[in-house]
Amino acid sequence: MAELLLQLALIYGKLGLGIGGGWLLGKYLPASLGHNLGKGLFWFGIPLSVFGFVRQVDLTGTLWFAPVVAWLAMGLCFGVAWLWLRYRTPDLSLPSQGSFLLVSSIGNTGYLGYPISLAIAGPETFAWALFYDLLGSLLWGYGVGVMVATYYGQGENQTWGTRLKNMGTQVGINPSLWSLVLGLACKPLVFPEPLEWSLEIASWVVISLAIILIGMRLGELEPGQEIPPVRSSLLIKMAIAPFLFGLILPFFNLPNVICLVLVLQIAMPPAFATLIVSETYALDRQLAVSSLATGTLLLLGTLPIWLLWFR
Repeated sequence: MAELLLQLALIYGKLGLGIGGGWLLGKYLPASLGHNLGKGLFWFGIPLSVFGFVRQVDLTGTLWFAPVVAWLAMGLCFGVAWLWLRYRTPDLSLPSQGSFLLVSSIGNTGYLGYPISLAIAGPETFAWALFYDLLGSLLWGYGVGVMVATYYGQGENQTWGTRLKNMGTQVGINPSLWSLVLGLACKPLVFPEPLEWSLEIASWVVISLAIILIGMRLGELEPGQEIPPVRSSLLIKMAIAPFLFGLILPFFNLPNVICLVLVLQIAMPPAFATLIVSETYALDRQLAVSSLATGTLLLLGTLPIWLLWFR
């Protein structure tokens, strides 16, 4: 128990320092700083860290299972959320229904899932979190997520052919996905020790900057009054789905640490991408903002549950 408390203290300390510092920066520095940092991490930082960590991880075993779990988990969340809308709040507006489906199914498995997975399980199992995010959350978000937003939103009047083309483009140009491919291709190569050391340092710096960016983004949000659907979306996303998969995954003879990494990814709060999509397609921005902010804070309370379960 003492070891668990020390681990939680270290995680909360890192998250609190990074997110709190980012929140202060976002309040007192120009908004363009967060925007530029986000662009820099998207195009250069996160791809660099993906490349660096891929060289350290063990790629043997059944890594293909991670994106399968991701799609099954997000499909479960989506299905439960759709049933909740149909039978509990059928009178909810279409834009609100769209945002509800997005925040109930798409988690922050990159900017938040990466550092938490690394802090808890270490770089040895990071490939599972990586494959869950890039081959699961990314493809779902730009595939199913955009289709949902198009159906429920009031965005531009485009043909389905154009929408499918845009979705494919968004996935195809994602630099982290290409960095994963490049990292896998270069993994057999032996780099000079100073270069390997520099890659590892740079990867951890990027993860720290990602946590700071989350704080800056949270500082930009303006949550309003509590919205009842928020509670239901977070119950589905951060409790029901991880609980069910926490029961099921051990039957596949996966090590406890792998089960923990996958459950943590499933239990991540709504992604910032849900807010961006909600704004782009004129969905319910307030519901997305409240779910995102509340879910990020709620994660501090749910982390000990999953750690106790699989420790």
